[in-house]
Parts: sequence; structure tokens; C-alpha cells
Amino acid sequence: MARAPRIQVPGVHYHVIARCNNREFHFGEDEDFSHYLSLLRLVLSRHHFILFNYVLMNSHVHLMLEPSPVFPLCKTMLLINGKYSRDYNRRKGKKGHFWMDRYKCIPVENDAYVLGLLRYIHRNPIRAGMVNKPEEWKWSGYHFYAGLEGNDLLTPVTSRSAKARRREGKNIETL
Repeated sequence: MARAPRIQVPGVHYHVIARCNNREFHFGEDEDFSHYLSLLRLVLSRHHFILFNYVLMNSHVHLMLEPSPVFPLCKTMLLINGKYSRDYNRRKGKKGHFWMDRYKCIPVENDAYVLGLLRYIHRNPIRAGMVNKPEEWKWSGYHFYAGLEGNDLLTPVTSRSAKARRREGKNIETL
């Protein structure tokens, strides 16, 4: 039986989570993390989605994004995760599933959720016991939001009310 298609609403932010099969640590070396980010960059340039934040963990990935109005999120994620898993298996001489299931996709419905999700993503490596402070984990958008370095992948997230002010021609405040 085929899976029901996901509903994608234009202009809505999504929290996307992709977990490695059996929660294994498939992201173990800098090369693994760098390659995933380069694939994000490549697909971003082709599909023109908006990436607001990310964290790459050893066993999963969190993305906060707004899909392209032209390309559905499912095609974007298929390109990123499909290519990454094929490349990983080729590099490591492995076969079989890389990702556990289809990615999870949760709509981000309000400003409080946006702020909570930014915090959740930045603090994920701390909760996993990998680092003591978010700035110690280089595979996330934390450095961008803390003003420590630029990141050409990320667009600063704006609140929903800021989007309304933008439509009205008023100032936009970033969160």
C-alpha cells in the first residue's frame, strides 16, 4: 500500500528530522558532516528552499526550513538524503538502508514554537552529552545565530508577525 502524500503549505516552516537506521552513528567523521552540508548547499542552490537552522548529530539530523514553492519538500529531502546515503555506502563499502524511516516533518505553527525549536536544535548536542556548550559543536547553525561566524546556508528566521509587517512595508525584526 502506498503512503499518503504529505501536505505542504506554502510559506510554512517545518521541523524535519531524519534518523539513521537503528540509531547507528553513521555521522562519525568530519568528512561525513561536511559532505552532508555540501549536499544541503547543492540542493539549496537548485531547489531554492529556505534553511533557517540545522544540527547534524551522529545518528540523526534536524533541519528547520521552508520548502520551495516550486519543489515539494519530499523531492528536496529525497535528493539530500538519497544522495548522502548512496555516497556514504560507497565510501564505507556498505549496503542497505542508511535512514531508519521516512523523515519526520512537523509544521512550525507559531512564534513560540520557532523560538523553542531554535533553542532545541542548538541544545541537541548538549542533551546528547557530546559537548557542554552549544558553541563547542561545529555542525549546527548556532555560530551563525550567536554572531560568531557567517553561514551561507542559513537565512535568519523571522517571526510570523514580522512576515505580516514585511507585507505591510514595516520594519522586520529577527528573532
